[in-house]
Amino acid sequence: MKSLEEGPKLGVEWFGQYGTTSDWLSGDEQEHQVGPVAIWGFDNDWSRYTGALFGVTDASDHTQLRFRVGKAF
Repeated sequence: MKSLEEGPKLGVEWFGQYGTTSDWLSGDEQEHQVGPVAIWGFDNDWSRYTGALFGVTDASDHTQLRFRVGKAF
């Protein structure tokens, strides 16, 4: 994660699914996605997260958009 001065934290996320240790999936069955993410803090304990994931393999979803609002306690 890289913090920008007076701006969001920027980063890259990677998610992969290889299968179980007893049933490793073949390369065309594995799901891998990668994409950018940005997180903005606001009102002290609140944050906004937004990102997009793009499929790297044929078995993966092609595109996934994400948005979350979080609060630290």
